[in-house]
Amino acid sequence: MKRLITLSENIAKIVVSVSCITLSLVVVIIAVNVVGRAFDKPLPGGFDLSILCAAVSGSLAIAYTTKANAHVNVDIIINILPPSLKKVQEIISHLVTLFLFVILAWQAAVVFIERFVGEYTETLEIPYWPFRLIWLLSMGCSILFCIVQILILLTGGKEKWNQSL
Repeated sequence: MKRLITLSENIAKIVVSVSCITLSLVVVIIAVNVVGRAFDKPLPGGFDLSILCAAVSGSLAIAYTTKANAHVNVDIIINILPPSLKKVQEIISHLVTLFLFVILAWQAAVVFIERFVGEYTETLEIPYWPFRLIWLLSMGCSILFCIVQILILLTGGKEKWNQSL
């Protein structure tokens, strides 16, 4: 279990780092494009590059948000539940999330396979398949993170595993 938690922590560090780097690239690309337009020299393919970098950043951010257990939730009723029911609710919530990520990963795989060749961006003609692969990998990371969170809850909770790490 410790290895699985360590693996998920290491993957999360990579995921968030790549997401931050690509988001920074989006900012730089847009800034260069805006300044370039002021001098009638916009960045060729700036739109293509910014959209692709934003897709990478966004998909990896979803995975990291899953790892951080930071998706939006409403806890009005949950706050008044006893601890044992809170734990059951958390497990059910993670199972539903896991189910949704499995469906998203499955459909991402279907689209990736069906559209592997032949689709390119309009200006720079960059193939879409690497970015679809990143989306598929981010869904795989989200699945891993959900499974780890469920296992942690089933085997004693976060406090027990935080102490043993």
